[in-house]
Amino acid sequence: MAYSAPKEPHGDGRRDVANGASRDFPNSTQKFADYFGQPSKPYLLSPYDQYGRENFALPEAYLGYSPYMTDVMINLIREEDLWPTKLLPYRETKDTSTITWNEYHFDRHLLGPVPEEGVSRLVSQRMSERRDHYTRYGLAMILEHGFMNTEKGRMCYTNNLQQIRNAVLETVYLGVLESLLHCKSYDEVWNERCGTVMTAQTARRALATEVEDWATVQKTEHGWDLLDSRCKRIMRARGVEPDSWIVPDGI
Repeated sequence: MAYSAPKEPHGDGRRDVANGASRDFPNSTQKFADYFGQPSKPYLLSPYDQYGRENFALPEAYLGYSPYMTDVMINLIREEDLWPTKLLPYRETKDTSTITWNEYHFDRHLLGPVPEEGVSRLVSQRMSERRDHYTRYGLAMILEHGFMNTEKGRMCYTNNLQQIRNAVLETVYLGVLESLLHCKSYDEVWNERCGTVMTAQTARRALATEVEDWATVQKTEHGWDLLDSRCKRIMRARGVEPDSWIVPDGI
């Protein structure tokens, strides 16, 4: 975070640079603390602070993770804004940027005939290890030097936080919807394992089913209930219990 500051040097009476302390230390630190929380490090002045500059960065005491700003951002996000977490729950981790997990698949079988002195078939299982990594996202804001002293500066501070809050939600929404739309559906996986090879006839049948589903909702009074019942019946037959619909806004 940076501040656009005037280029004129500060007067010598404002701070004692040699001792690394400011004569108006309580007031200056409190102004920052009201907007960025208490610093996690000692608030020391730099010898270069007495000179003018184009940009003024926050004191080094504020470098690093800020629990206060995290709480501010969390408080700006309402519970109902986080509806994607109900579809794809996630959890926070700060230990590493790489995650590793194992997948175990225990195949379903039917009993088979076994000769009196024969050996039964063995059940089969598969295990695979997968790895992925996190991608770091973020935004920064720039404020006028001494923004906390004017109504316009305080308004810019508030609206910048609101901008970042909106960007957080939009990014989460886009990521969840993109993951859902690009991942393999249960039908695709089932067809790969148990279905037949796609032909022109089966492709036309699949397209006709999509058209029928659309027409059911658009042209029938209780079409949505009929479509919901039909989809649940198909998915239950394949061992899946659906619990959510994803529809465009306005439907």
